[in-house]
Amino acid sequence: MTFRDAKYISLLWVLVVLGASESQTREMSRNRTVLPDHTLGAEVLQWCGTMHNIGNLELLITNDGQFSNGMGPDCITGEPMKPGCIFPKGSNQLHLLAGTLMVGAVVGQDTLVSSGASELWPDVSPFGDIRTRSIIGTNGGEPDAVSEQDIICVFADTFTVGVSADYFHFRPHIPLGIEVTQSSYAWSYGYAEDFILFDLSIRSIGDEVLNDLYVGLHLVPYINLGNLEADDDLCGFLTHVESPFGCGFVDTIYVAWGADNDGDPIRGEWVEPAVLGEGSVRHVTGAILLRASGEAARPNFNWWITHYTDPTLDFGPRRKGTCVIFAPAG
Repeated sequence: MTFRDAKYISLLWVLVVLGASESQTREMSRNRTVLPDHTLGAEVLQWCGTMHNIGNLELLITNDGQFSNGMGPDCITGEPMKPGCIFPKGSNQLHLLAGTLMVGAVVGQDTLVSSGASELWPDVSPFGDIRTRSIIGTNGGEPDAVSEQDIICVFADTFTVGVSADYFHFRPHIPLGIEVTQSSYAWSYGYAEDFILFDLSIRSIGDEVLNDLYVGLHLVPYINLGNLEADDDLCGFLTHVESPFGCGFVDTIYVAWGADNDGDPIRGEWVEPAVLGEGSVRHVTGAILLRASGEAARPNFNWWITHYTDPTLDFGPRRKGTCVIFAPAG
């Protein structure tokens, strides 16, 4: 794919609770982003977060290319935000540490990647403010609303002053020259309360031609009852399922999923809801690509582990027959 000038691509994906399971990635970082005033250059960018909470799935949305990660006051309501992806609503069942958007492309002879939370930022206020809309209200709510709770964020990778250096090459951030408009939608209806839709429009605003463009979603499962015990989780990628209509039909679904390894039974019993801080977490969460423009509809899945105390347990995608030992020598 070649991406230039005013051309853009669009992606529609959904974060969904798939059901309860008896049986996700492994050890996760327990650090969360605290909402600071991010000063890049002379002006303070409008870093902001607010909650999807009208349905049965509660999710923190921030305007820096990530979700589920952050702490501080909700910039729309002023109420304290709940970090993480919580299901069912009002429970303490966490399902996600963070989700991060990543966009990569070949620019000239270089391969560049811009990722949320470090290289994607909103503009100064009021241009970078999160906007909300709703179909709830007099005469059907706001005319351009899609759901009962629309959250719209706009962010770009073109900020360079104050952005942290690339952790791998230790060089300053080199922008792709992209602007992302992220619209997410939630409902309270019984048939739609267990998922949130994300509609992304990625636009080239720079002078460079972007070749072989890829869009990634980095999801970090973190499934627990608020007790930080999340190092036994599992994840996977399901491509096909047998159709409920029978006749040998097969549905293509391409869903990346995460779940606790055993659902956390308490003394051999399922405890739902939790009692005195003890409870089971049996739900499975997933992300599904529903639509993509042009050549973008070619999904891929990888998983890896960063082990923070024993580097020999690190794992990542590699060619068959190769082995990498990360332990220090001597």
